[in-house]
Amino acid sequence: KGNSQCLSFARSGVVRSGLWEKFDKNATIKLDFNNNNIGKVVKVINDFFVKSNKNNPSSFEKIYDILRNYKYHYGIKKGIIPIFLTVVMSVHKKNLVITHNNVNGDNNELPITAELINAIDINPANYNVYYDTWDEQKDKYIQAIRRVFNIQENISGYNSLSIITKNIQQWYFNLPAISRETNNYVAMYSMISSEID
Repeated sequence: KGNSQCLSFARSGVVRSGLWEKFDKNATIKLDFNNNNIGKVVKVINDFFVKSNKNNPSSFEKIYDILRNYKYHYGIKKGIIPIFLTVVMSVHKKNLVITHNNVNGDNNELPITAELINAIDINPANYNVYYDTWDEQKDKYIQAIRRVFNIQENISGYNSLSIITKNIQQWYFNLPAISRETNNYVAMYSMISSEID
């Protein structure tokens, strides 16, 4: 509800175009690539995400260049791009991993939040994304781990593997010290046991 410029664009560019089927708490996103010009924009963004992978992550600078540069025939203003990125990201959220270029290490995934989308819009060259593909076996394994560690569906803005890793780490660090150090005692007991025998 309201009449702000952002809401007006959201209604006309996202709701009335058919990308967003319900404009409430239970929003349903439908990527319709046949929807005139908006469908073409959504397809370009969708392909950008889906074609990236861990070995070849894509810089957000690339999609911003495609959508803003006149030679690609889009010419979208920079401030509107985050809205379309967010729509497509919401469909692939489970599989997208976004990282910052200046953060080293394997565990530098960033949560997908409004602040992150804003930071990407300010300086897209600083952020990379890749699509983490899942097969049926991996999905079953992840679901089993969710059940064992009682991990809820992804609500934090991280992709599923990252949230599972963080929950398992939190579970481990919440164990009493004796439980975490049990391996040391078992190894010492085995050593003592073999000395006695």
